[in-house]
Amino acid sequence: VKRVWALAEVEFFLQAANQRALLAKDIEGARTALVLADQQLKALADPRLYTLRALIADEQLALASVAKVDVEGMAVQLQSALEQVDSLYILMGPELTADEMTDSESTSPLPENWQAAISEAWQEVRSLVVIRHQQDGAAAVLVPEQRYFLYQNLRLKLETARLALLSGQGSVFHASLASAEQWLQQYFVGDERDAMLETVASLQAEQISVAIPDISASLIWLQQKGER
Repeated sequence: VKRVWALAEVEFFLQAANQRALLAKDIEGARTALVLADQQLKALADPRLYTLRALIADEQLALASVAKVDVEGMAVQLQSALEQVDSLYILMGPELTADEMTDSESTSPLPENWQAAISEAWQEVRSLVVIRHQQDGAAAVLVPEQRYFLYQNLRLKLETARLALLSGQGSVFHASLASAEQWLQQYFVGDERDAMLETVASLQAEQISVAIPDISASLIWLQQKGER
């Protein structure tokens, strides 16, 4: 009876480890569950379960080798950049007449599940930001009362990157940062702009998506052979 209960607990911990790793991307939580499973097996001291303990040890090693992503640290950097947007200086060019104005197009890819949350703000930006490029690539557009929307567009790009970071959307994270970098280079000047470009560049060099190893072998072994 003791063995049956102990193996039931081991199976519970192994299932929890797989759920934490595959569904929640929680590497530390998965490792903790594997440790608890192994402690139960150690207490049983059953040589027939040596193979199971060896599989768990392999899975612990695989999880330990997964690169750690400092999501919190990068999120703090993005939040700081968002708070500094208002301190940036806009690169001014000649104002355009009403006939010369054209609507800017969105360059930040947004995951489908976020569109409902920010679509209203994004449509406002698209309809009110008026931007054109001179042949030399400098910003040519800007009636004074609409400068606000250059800042707002940058905020949206940085916020999209932050949301992508928190949800593990690597491709969206990097695309949004690239778009923010281009926006900074084209429409802003000054030391504050240069400092923000450095932050964006450093974040672009980070990989936020990690490959989660398969740790199901121990659970499969237990379910197939554990009662023998």
